[in-house]
Amino acid sequence: MQDISAKMVERIAAILRVLAAGDDRGASLQAIAETLDLKKPTAHRILSALTDNGLVFQDMATRNYRLGHAAAVLGRTAFEQDIAGAARASLVRLAALSGDTAFASAIEGPAA
Repeated sequence: MQDISAKMVERIAAILRVLAAGDDRGASLQAIAETLDLKKPTAHRILSALTDNGLVFQDMATRNYRLGHAAAVLGRTAFEQDIAGAARASLVRLAALSGDTAFASAIEGPAA
């Protein structure tokens, strides 16, 4: 496995966040590079690797990038593994016993 720097991981995460915040039209290489103050060759190299791994999809008609299927799988898995996913069976039982709605939430990120 290639050595990857923390800075590269930050760049990868930033690109994924830009794509996640975008719309269904995706984002162009230039827009991504400008938004993140990256050189276009750097952004292209990262996007190519993400595309090769299914995390990003490039629309050949528009050349825009969007999150790929593998990103959706990761997101779904993260959602299922969170506290609400872990507590699902208990919440269903609690709702059945109480006859009311039951839910769980968790604080995530720096505020946690």
